[in-house]
Amino acid sequence: MILITELADSRGLHDPSISGLLIDAAGLRVLVDPGGSPGSVPSLPLALTVADGLDAIVLTHAHADHTAGLPSVTAAYPAVPVLATPSTIALLRALGQFTEATLAHARPTPFYERYTLEPTRQGSAWTVRLLPAGHLLGAAMAVLETPEGCVVCSGDVSLASQHTVRRAARPRQQPDVLVLESTYGDREFRPRALEEARLVAQVCVGIERGGHVLIAASPLGTAQEIVLILAQARLQGQLAGVIWVDELVASVNSVYAQQAALDYPRLARWIALHGNPFRPEDKLVSVVQPRDRGAALQGPPAVIVTSSPTFRSGPGRFYARALAEATEHLILAPAGGAARQHVEQAVAPRRVRCTIGTYGLISHADGAALVALAARWHPELVVINHGQPEAKAALQARLAESGLHAVVARAGQPIGWPARATKMVEMGANRTPRPRKD
Repeated sequence: MILITELADSRGLHDPSISGLLIDAAGLRVLVDPGGSPGSVPSLPLALTVADGLDAIVLTHAHADHTAGLPSVTAAYPAVPVLATPSTIALLRALGQFTEATLAHARPTPFYERYTLEPTRQGSAWTVRLLPAGHLLGAAMAVLETPEGCVVCSGDVSLASQHTVRRAARPRQQPDVLVLESTYGDREFRPRALEEARLVAQVCVGIERGGHVLIAASPLGTAQEIVLILAQARLQGQLAGVIWVDELVASVNSVYAQQAALDYPRLARWIALHGNPFRPEDKLVSVVQPRDRGAALQGPPAVIVTSSPTFRSGPGRFYARALAEATEHLILAPAGGAARQHVEQAVAPRRVRCTIGTYGLISHADGAALVALAARWHPELVVINHGQPEAKAALQARLAESGLHAVVARAGQPIGWPARATKMVEMGANRTPRPRKD
């Protein structure tokens, strides 16, 4: 039997425990995505006691809600191998989340290659493959093939190609279980091309008005998408002026400069034609160091991409306080995040007179796309994880409408496969599993 246990849900931002999935099968135990609240030091849950053992850690991508618990886990299990794509490992090194001790046990696993996981205590070997997930550079879906059956962990996933990363790979097999993220399981998004056009239009208006445009973004993934979108707009003559990035975005850009084209041939072709937007020496984008922030604001109208989406600290707060009182400037923040409130809190007691706008570049699949992904994999069972309760419930209903059986993962409650109908009811399912195919 395969046992799948959600430790905690890192979407619960105040949960001090390590999140992630424990997969037990054929005597081996693997932890997928030991995450936690960004900036926290998550504690080791009881399910990860040393007595129970651990055979491997698999990271689907480099975001903190999937990796913040890694130091705590590797401290308890210092010899356990850590599997991730080369790009994910490079990003975690750049962000300071991979210690030298952890790096010694890292197992760079390129897309599509099989890694054989041998038992360290007892049990039978598994194979692990990582397939492109489309979320950000290096993001992967993990295919775990065990003697008890096949489990696919989606990680965070997107079915739409972006400028810096290709869309999720199409499956080539039918797994027994698909563990599916549900971050936006209750949402539907506008086409990404429309959101990109809206972002460029707002930036152009801001520059033409004679002010600076401050764009707050996650430094890992979204900021690089914005850089490439704006670099393309400038090459097409839509946009003038310098594009600045702060020092944290620049550190992530350095990894994209080396790795992104290797993972995405379309981006490689763009770079061959126009230069590398993530490498300062190609002069498509400039880096503003902390000592030069004031000087950058004294120059002609420019775009500044900063790594503080809520403006609470760091360069984002500095720039917001410098720009908010002048009407000619524009501040853009991610949609759905109370942008004006965040700016007002950052600049108080000063008044906000600049224009506040939003953009909607989301690198997750929405509810319809998640159902489409599940239909492609066509598993015997879908286990819904990594989302707010309302998003999980909405996705479960959508999957039921499409004829796919799904259960919602709950922290600390193992889900077994294959399982008796009575066992499935205890775990909160509404129906018994479909018969296995011979």
